[in-house]
Amino acid sequence: AGTIGTRTDNAAAATIWGTDFDVTVEPAEALSLQVSYTYLNASYDEYIDVLYGDLTDSMLASSPEHQIVIVPKYIPMSNDMGDVVMQATAYYQSETTFDIFNTPNGNPVTAAGVPGSVVPDYWKVDARIDWKNIKQSGVDLGFYVQNVFDKEYVLSSTNLQPVGPSYVSAWAYAPPRMAGVELRYEF
Repeated sequence: AGTIGTRTDNAAAATIWGTDFDVTVEPAEALSLQVSYTYLNASYDEYIDVLYGDLTDSMLASSPEHQIVIVPKYIPMSNDMGDVVMQATAYYQSETTFDIFNTPNGNPVTAAGVPGSVVPDYWKVDARIDWKNIKQSGVDLGFYVQNVFDKEYVLSSTNLQPVGPSYVSAWAYAPPRMAGVELRYEF
């Protein structure tokens, strides 16, 4: 009672396959668009746990099926005044899980952990403007905003194994919108 333990299991067999696509388009010298897409098909071939039963239909932990990254970049100025670079990064991740108990299998203990184990999909956008080597001085000035739309999303979660009648899920959320300024001098 009141103790927390850890165990490592061998899931017996799983099949993981997928594909990545990366495309960069530069319609003008000062403008580019990079798009990356990852598809991941990850499933257990067989996962029979002595304590919790057949987990074969469970999602593999930390294996989102879809990920997308979109990076538009614009360089409105590049001359003896320095280089100005404007960039945004949009990131999408489909739902995922961080726990093996994520699909009901008839075992009441496993079923208790399912509601807190799957985290929803999300989009996140970051933006940045840099003025590099201002007037050939070696000084760079940058402005950034992370999580522009103040999106609430989960970075990780943990299901604490049941002890007695309760089951606890703990989610770690990403930081809220954050803005900042960076000043750098190269010598």
